[in-house]
Amino acid sequence: MKNISFKLLLCLLLSSCSLPNSKLTNISINGLLIDSSGQPLTNKVLEVTLPASYGLKEIDVELNYASNRQDFSAKVQTDATGNFNYTFNKVKYNTAYWFLPLLGNFPKEPPPPSFLIKFFDTENTLYSLGWDDNDRLNYAVQRIKKRTNPPYFLTGELLRSTRGEIDTCIANLHLKKSN
Repeated sequence: MKNISFKLLLCLLLSSCSLPNSKLTNISINGLLIDSSGQPLTNKVLEVTLPASYGLKEIDVELNYASNRQDFSAKVQTDATGNFNYTFNKVKYNTAYWFLPLLGNFPKEPPPPSFLIKFFDTENTLYSLGWDDNDRLNYAVQRIKKRTNPPYFLTGELLRSTRGEIDTCIANLHLKKSN
C-alpha cells in the first residue's frame, strides 16, 4: 500500500511541474511626431493607453480576467523637437515558475506591449499598435466616423533593456502627419 501511495504522489508531483507566478516590468513608449514635410509637430497632446490585458496569458484573456484590471492611460505632449515619451512603471505580467525540472520563471522576458494612441486633434481616429513575434511593428487605424486617410503614418521598433533588476520594453515610434 505504501508503494502505491508513493507512486501516486510521485505522479502528481511530476504532472504538476509549474506554478503560476508574475513579475514586474517597466513599459516605455517614446516617439517623434513630424508633419508631411518632416518638420516637428510641437505641443501636440496625445493619449497613450496600455490595455488591461497586457501580460495576461491567452487563457486569462479568454476567461475575461482583464475585466478585473484597469487600462493604464496617460496624456503626453510633444516637446519643441516633436518628441514625446512616457513610462508605465511597475506593470505586472504573468509567468510560470517551473520547479520540475528546476528552470525558474518563463517567459524570461516581458511580453511585447501593445498600445492605443489617440491624438486630440483627430478624436475620431484611434491607433492600435503591437509587435509580432519578430519584434516588427504592426498597427491598425480605427476611424470612428467617416472614412478618410489616416492623419498619421507610423514606423517604429521595440527595444528591450534592463533597469536594475527589472526587464523593460521600450516602444520607439516615428509618426508622420499625412497631407
